[in-house]
Amino acid sequence: MKAPQRVRSGLFFGGVRIAAIVVIELVAAAILLTPDVSHIWAVVVVTFAVLIAAAGLIPLRGVRVVTWATSAISYASRRHVTTVEPTRAGDDAAGRGSDDPATHTVPAEVLAFFPDLAVRQFALRSGEQVGLVRAQGSWSVSVAVTAESTDLLTGAEPVRLGVEKIVASLAKQELALDVVQVWTQALGGDPNRYGGGKLAAVAAELSAQAPLLRDRTLIVTLQINPISAGAAIDERGGGLIGLQRLASAAIGTVRAEAFAAGLLGRPLDAAAVTRAMAVSLLQPPAGEQAVLRWIESWKGIASAQVLHRCFVVSSWSLSSLEELTYLPSYGLTVAHEIRHQPDGAFVVVSTIRVSALSASALEAACDQLRGECRRIGVGIRLVRGQQANALRMTIPGGQSR
Repeated sequence: MKAPQRVRSGLFFGGVRIAAIVVIELVAAAILLTPDVSHIWAVVVVTFAVLIAAAGLIPLRGVRVVTWATSAISYASRRHVTTVEPTRAGDDAAGRGSDDPATHTVPAEVLAFFPDLAVRQFALRSGEQVGLVRAQGSWSVSVAVTAESTDLLTGAEPVRLGVEKIVASLAKQELALDVVQVWTQALGGDPNRYGGGKLAAVAAELSAQAPLLRDRTLIVTLQINPISAGAAIDERGGGLIGLQRLASAAIGTVRAEAFAAGLLGRPLDAAAVTRAMAVSLLQPPAGEQAVLRWIESWKGIASAQVLHRCFVVSSWSLSSLEELTYLPSYGLTVAHEIRHQPDGAFVVVSTIRVSALSASALEAACDQLRGECRRIGVGIRLVRGQQANALRMTIPGGQSR
């Protein structure tokens, strides 16, 4: 057996690295130019040549500066493409041929970001059906929160839900939830909502302070880790039955807190929860497309007709983020991921996604988002190089880990 040999990477000429030869030639050319320039320029040229030699030949922590710069530029300019075949009528996208009648069809665009996702359904004591979603090693149920009475002109107003009270109530009951996600999505207003004419002019004047929105949705998702919540599941019968009973108790708590705030909480069944996940992507109908495609770049992710850019919130307050509802973009999505710690504290990860139909509209909306955040005292940072993961966090049921 031969001893292991080190395999050299890169180009060599007679045992000498080509990069070293190029650096030596550049330094020699710089030295030859010094007699033809002034003393000051000679010093500048020699200094520049020395820096090139140091960058090309001297390793820093085992990596040459040129290699590091090349890798950084390549990483920043990379593009990652995600493709999936669109869901057709009669496709079994969820079970992939499974004969289990408890599984339900999942839209293809959801499977693109949650490949292991599967959905079951169970009934509450009231007879309402609830979709139980399994993805990324955890189970989750979702509750849509709406106003008791929805008016055409005021239905898009922010739904004020006491998130802190919900999380505190869930923690007090020791339901051992892994994550409570509060997801909100607002769609931009339609300037032709009233069909033009004098009525449209009056409506535009009345809505000058708060532009009308097409839609605004709030969903609370309760995620359960079967490992960390094993004791709570066993107390309720264990297995899938215990998991369903634990999820039912969590849903009841959310609905009670929503009712106390004058709101209605409606659990989503299997079809509704997967439809909400698909709709949150704002993906237009597939039509005759052979595949659905998302292209991830350094600062965004784009589908065929919609561009997205995600930010993470570094400092925030829930009341302040509500003011961002009226950002004039195609879609604004805010997702709060709240985890209860053993010491009683809460860890919050908030993600904002701006969606637009063109690159110029996306840049304008992002600039306005930064300005509004500075005005209301919310700190945000662009998620660089991880836009697909950030987009996954802004889908109902998505999480940061």
